[in-house]
Amino acid sequence: MIRRAESSDIKYIFDIDSKNFVFEKYTILDIEKFVNKFNKNDYVLVIDFNEKIVGYMIFRVVDDFIEIFKICIMSEYRKKGFGFLFIKYICDNFNEDIYKIILEVRAKNKIAINFYERVGFKKIFIKKNYYKNPIDDAIIYEKMIKE
Repeated sequence: MIRRAESSDIKYIFDIDSKNFVFEKYTILDIEKFVNKFNKNDYVLVIDFNEKIVGYMIFRVVDDFIEIFKICIMSEYRKKGFGFLFIKYICDNFNEDIYKIILEVRAKNKIAINFYERVGFKKIFIKKNYYKNPIDDAIIYEKMIKE
């Protein structure tokens, strides 16, 4: 169900990204760089459900933590546990070298905030007026994998 993204998945990831993000949309080139590991520490995972890509997650391993750049599930597949599976996958597969996961989210993105808090992320910091067009604060979250 969860697997590493392949080059053939790029157009599906782009389509999901385009339909679900109003701001901070990735270009095809952005997604290609992540999938083709332009940075060796980048990972793109997809959820392949009934032979259909229904979600993706892009993250980077940075020393002893993971920074999540994006998690996106197609709207018709939300609230079915797929987002939780991504977080569980990281916790189960990177727990030897990684002690925490961090991410940032727009303060007005209440759906994402509710999800992150439900799966155990804690708010650690707010960057005031971090985002432009439109102006919004960034909330930094972390989830400890091990102490």
